[in-house]
Amino acid sequence: MELLVLRLDHLKARSAYTTTLKTWLQESKLNGRLVSRGNLHVLVMEGPSAGIDTIAGQFETEPIDTNARDERCVDRFYDIVGREARETAKLKSGFTDMQLLNDAMLEKLVIDEWGVPRDWLDAARLTDRTKRFLAWKDEAKLARKQGRRRTAQVRDETKLKKREEKNKRQKLEQDAAAVNADSDVDDAAK
Repeated sequence: MELLVLRLDHLKARSAYTTTLKTWLQESKLNGRLVSRGNLHVLVMEGPSAGIDTIAGQFETEPIDTNARDERCVDRFYDIVGREARETAKLKSGFTDMQLLNDAMLEKLVIDEWGVPRDWLDAARLTDRTKRFLAWKDEAKLARKQGRRRTAQVRDETKLKKREEKNKRQKLEQDAAAVNADSDVDDAAK
């Protein structure tokens, strides 16, 4: 028997998310609790290690949430807070979704009743968003910055080419004007 705790970043379509999650847990013969307190969403799962492996794989490959276009998508923004073996089951069978009003109730349920180590809960509370989301956000920011840099580089190269062409044209015009002036002077001298 194993315990797995996930920190979910957000639940865009909560009812669809919990319905899918409940199905996954039943198929994997796991017990689970989804606890929300403000923007903190903690998923506690307990059961056979084969079931834990199965559900961890499902989170990576199968759609569970919806994106901004209301299309089903894989939830990439979650962190594995902890995973450990356990001797006896502490969760009652089935799946329950709870939204709590205070931190004391969260700690009482997660730490005292379900036996999740305190440092796991503290790690989940450490940031407003999951580590995966923050990493994705930083990567997206860097990609935008590099895109702007490439655009500026192309723009500057285009400006430089136009400036060089203009300078060449002016030089040719000046040379042509100088040749014409020389020929006019030669014609006047004759």
